[in-house]
Amino acid sequence: MKSILIVLMSFFLVSCSSKSALEYFDKSDIEAKAFQESKKGDYLENGTPKVILWATYLNNVDEKKYRKNEQFLVSIYTSNSQTQSLRDLSYDFNLNSKGAFYIEKLNKDNEMLKLISKNNWGEYYLIMFQKEQNDNLKLELTKDSKSIIDLSFVKVQ
Repeated sequence: MKSILIVLMSFFLVSCSSKSALEYFDKSDIEAKAFQESKKGDYLENGTPKVILWATYLNNVDEKKYRKNEQFLVSIYTSNSQTQSLRDLSYDFNLNSKGAFYIEKLNKDNEMLKLISKNNWGEYYLIMFQKEQNDNLKLELTKDSKSIIDLSFVKVQ
C-alpha cells in the first residue's frame, strides 16, 4: 500500500509540472523553434545511408523575417563521396514539385547556422522557393529528376 501511495504522489508531482522539455535546454526561443521545425531524411542503398539531409523550414521559425518566399536551411551529407557539393553530385530541390529559384552555399561560420545543430562533414545551403498557397509542403531532394528524399512540413498560421 505504501508503494502505491508513493507512485501516485510521484505521478501527481510530475503531471503538475508546467515546464516543457525545451525549457531544460540552453537555447533561445528562436533556436527552439528552429529545432521544432527541423526534419531529417535518409537515402539508403543496400541498407546503408548514402545521403543524409536535415532541413529547417525557416518561415515557421520567424514569420516576420522569412515571409516573402518559402525558405529552408538545409544540411546535406553524402557518404563515400569525394565531394559534398550539390551541383557536383547533380542533386536538386523541389517544393511541391516546383524547383528552387535560389540556392546559396553557406560558409560554416554563417550566422544562420546558429539555428541548427552543425555537422562538420556536410555542407549547408539556404534554399528559396516561390511562395506556396498550400499549407502542406513537401520538400524533395532529387537526383536526375527522381525524388530520393522527401520531407513534409506544415505552415503555421
